[in-house]
Amino acid sequence: MWKKWLSELTPTQLASLQAEMSTNSSDISIVRAPIEDFMYTSIPPYVDVFNLLTLYQKLAFNENLLVRGPKGDGKSLSLIAFAAATGTPAITVPCSEDVKKKDLIGNFFFKGNDTPFMLGSMATAIDVANEYGRAIIAFEEVNALTPQTQKQLNEFLDFRKSVSIPQAGKTYRLREGAQIWAVGLMNPSLYGGTYDLNEDFRSRWVEVEIGHPTQEQERRILEANVPMPQGMAPAAYDTLIRGCITLAAETREKRNSLTYSLSTRDVVKLLRTIFLVGTEEALQLLFHKFEGKDKETVAARISSSFAGFKAKEKWNSAKAAI
Repeated sequence: MWKKWLSELTPTQLASLQAEMSTNSSDISIVRAPIEDFMYTSIPPYVDVFNLLTLYQKLAFNENLLVRGPKGDGKSLSLIAFAAATGTPAITVPCSEDVKKKDLIGNFFFKGNDTPFMLGSMATAIDVANEYGRAIIAFEEVNALTPQTQKQLNEFLDFRKSVSIPQAGKTYRLREGAQIWAVGLMNPSLYGGTYDLNEDFRSRWVEVEIGHPTQEQERRILEANVPMPQGMAPAAYDTLIRGCITLAAETREKRNSLTYSLSTRDVVKLLRTIFLVGTEEALQLLFHKFEGKDKETVAARISSSFAGFKAKEKWNSAKAAI
């Protein structure tokens, strides 16, 4: 990969890189995004049905925390809500098998004729914490990291709280008094594109697992995120909410054996879409999430949850025509 990358450089870029690499490490220009980029001031309503914020308050900056749960249940939003409430910068790392060491510690990049070193996410988190006093780093879908990349986090997650950057001749460590909190977020390992967690990696976290909210909890989330439109009758609004949460619960039942179940995020989107395009069209759009034999089961569940609505195999709506 490096050979291919080097072969694509222009002579000017190659000369610039060689000069940069031969320069004393103290002369290397190191850059990162400003702290303002990591501050969350405007976020969707978060309803803390799992009491995660209380747990975060107790564990923050003391123990690394791994939060496990189904897709769309508010794991990322809960952490962002905590960061916003406490005025703490939060660096997020969207994990995948493509995340490598250079993404975590940093890499050189070209800026005109210069080749500054851009800090990766872990080095950025330490640098921000040293400047601001504290920082949160969230590894989203952490079990999407390959076993080899998981090992790159070990030094950062234990007592050393450090990141070594040989390319820049520098090691980033927390200064005295600065605090950093690492949080891992992950869906169940049965989802595609995930890996088992290394034992040495997993031992560096305390873990909490959450599930789907109850129907009453989901109602609270819906009411907070999709308020009743002005002029709508409360009874009609209540009927729609009951239909949404009943349908979601049906897709999660093991007896239905569906390959896709509706998350709380899906339910919020469904109610929003109902108010945008109408109930029939919104349900038809939702029906198209399902494939094969699941469609027959979901069509029956939709009909029972929404007063006899008949799902169509293909999109065909006169109301949707422009």
